Amino acid sequence: MDKLSITNSVLKRVQANYVQMIDDGAQVGIEELFNFGSFKLKDYCGKFYPHSYEGGLAESAKGFATDHNIWLENGKQYITCALYLFPDSPLYRIIPIVENCAIDFYLNDKMGREVYGQLSKKEQRDAKQIIQRLARVDARLRLRANATLVEKANIKILRKISDASPTDWFVKFLELYNLHLKAAHQNCNTDATYHIPNVEEYNVDRCHISGMPHTVAFIEFSSGVFLSWSWLDKSGLSDAMRRLHWQFSLFGCLSNDLFSFEKECIDNFSDSNLVTIVALNHPDWELKHAIEEVARIVSGSLEASIEAINVIKARLAQISISGQDIDQVRAVEKHLQGVERGLQGAWLWQTFTKRYKRVRSIWKETCIL
Repeated sequence: MDKLSITNSVLKRVQANYVQMIDDGAQVGIEELFNFGSFKLKDYCGKFYPHSYEGGLAESAKGFATDHNIWLENGKQYITCALYLFPDSPLYRIIPIVENCAIDFYLNDKMGREVYGQLSKKEQRDAKQIIQRLARVDARLRLRANATLVEKANIKILRKISDASPTDWFVKFLELYNLHLKAAHQNCNTDATYHIPNVEEYNVDRCHISGMPHTVAFIEFSSGVFLSWSWLDKSGLSDAMRRLHWQFSLFGCLSNDLFSFEKECIDNFSDSNLVTIVALNHPDWELKHAIEEVARIVSGSLEASIEAINVIKARLAQISISGQDIDQVRAVEKHLQGVERGLQGAWLWQTFTKRYKRVRSIWKETCIL
């Protein structure tokens, strides 16, 4: 049996297993799957709050998106993402983040990996050209002649972000953002790539598809407190910080693969999702076994994130005893607070937003019955 036949067979079984779970009324609590040891996600998120200007910011973003013809009917369900990830950000910093979020979700829902294969050939060509132009933008932020409205919106927001950040941070941010644009807006299904990635390959690709690396970078922008990587190197903290950022990125995107499994794999027949990738790498597994493996991976990224935070905190405590570099220590402590808020917000937003809610769902968190 060739790879395509194996893929079709596995995906049909995933679909059949899903239908059986729905018919049986079987439901899984994602939160319970993510707990580990004595750690309880509910307790960890117990004191979380979204941005206090939630309603006003959502309306502002809607106005921006409408002006640039990128507002989608379900826009109010995704605009709130940034308000959960950056709840303490001042208005002049959270506004461009929310507007960037509007652009990103518009592109995702119009030409993202789960819908790209359903576009006509002309629509795919047009989408490819738009993404190529968007992803080629450099730090000079020049607007090309005859730019589309979404390109104008993109440059406008990037200029706001550039004006409120150090050059070295912005250059790195733009590199991550452009990498996300190139990775996310193409057909990532196995029948288009002719390749079934292993879990490690998929996770790396998924991180950039999701945009989590540049979203994590927004933690610095959202507070206006930017990390000194030269100081982190000198203090022996750079490896732990990079590990923290990567594990946070994995938690954000891979937890979303569970929440969006029904939308992506059941509604849109996409196999670019960790649940189906695990199933394709284990053709004899039932859906429930794939879900358990995904939960183990996601829970591991959450645990690794918290471990990295604790490692950095312990090192900061040692440095503080010396009485040296107090400003740098405070800056990293502020950043860690932002990371912890981001971890909490990434989880709570997915349980809050109506983007993944369904009348019938296999997840306790998304079922609206």
